[in-house]
Amino acid sequence: MGFRSDVYVECGEKAFELFRKAFKETNFRPHHLEKTDEGVYKFSWGYIKWYHCYEDIKVLDELFELLCTSEFNDEDDYAFKVIWIHENDTTYVKMNASGEVRFSEFYVTVDVSEQFTDKFDMTLLGGEPSDSTE
Repeated sequence: MGFRSDVYVECGEKAFELFRKAFKETNFRPHHLEKTDEGVYKFSWGYIKWYHCYEDIKVLDELFELLCTSEFNDEDDYAFKVIWIHENDTTYVKMNASGEVRFSEFYVTVDVSEQFTDKFDMTLLGGEPSDSTE
């Protein structure tokens, strides 16, 4: 049991480098991961217990907070936006200033049915290409 969420993230290249380090540090990998032709990294988790007391989640929450500081706030490659959609239909959004500009339509166009595909690009995490879903 427990409260579950769908979590979607879009970010620029330098922000993704920080997320990649967090994924390796925690071994907590997203369910979906891709890089668009426009250079936007998209990753998500579906039906996950996103509890802030869990150590893996804390690492990512701290990274979201770090990316909102002035050091990262105005550079396009550090842009990020995260959306949590909880099973009770409440939605929370967090982004930095550059994410607000770069991903302004993400909130409007998010479609749960299209977000969860079999696409997972292991090469983005430094692994070998794979046709399988992680």
